[in-house]
Amino acid sequence: MLVLGSVTASAADQTDDADKGDAAAQAMEEDAAEPLPGILIDEPVFDFGSLYEGDPVVHTFVIRNKGDAGLVIEKVKPG
Repeated sequence: MLVLGSVTASAADQTDDADKGDAAAQAMEEDAAEPLPGILIDEPVFDFGSLYEGDPVVHTFVIRNKGDAGLVIEKVKPG
């Protein structure tokens, strides 16, 4: 009887977990339907090689939006 009660409780817990998983999957699908930006950087890291302090350096990083919504870059922090 104890084993049967344990199995029943376990099955009920699994049903609750499945319901939670279904709700999470549905929420993800709804979020996926919303247009989002998608950032793509062709060359995210660039090695300037050996430099002396004070040497001017320039490199252009190409950033593209591969998403369905506008991509807004609000802040850039050089490394």
